[in-house]
Amino acid sequence: MIASNMGAGATIVSTAETVDQVKTAADVVSYGTTHKTLTDHALDAVTGRDCNLVNVFDKYHKVCRERMPDLSTREKIIEFQRSKGIEPTGTIGPKTRMAIWRIKNELD
Repeated sequence: MIASNMGAGATIVSTAETVDQVKTAADVVSYGTTHKTLTDHALDAVTGRDCNLVNVFDKYHKVCRERMPDLSTREKIIEFQRSKGIEPTGTIGPKTRMAIWRIKNELD
């Protein structure tokens, strides 16, 4: 009985080690292409923000920050302006530029 339980424990440990090795390899590939680990991508999906756990060690950057807005169309500019409490003109004026600057510099 004890021997069979030890065999099951060894199998679980072996499986966990294999999963860890596969995740580490996938993290290396992911980080090499996107500068983010799989965990960072999962946090992005859960929070809706742009997350990077490496920033835990950097006092100048947040772990999760607001994503840079897509301002490629007038409608998207208006949507962004409304989300920031700016009069929705559809053009990028001083207040909209300031809101973008605040996101870029991680002040929001």
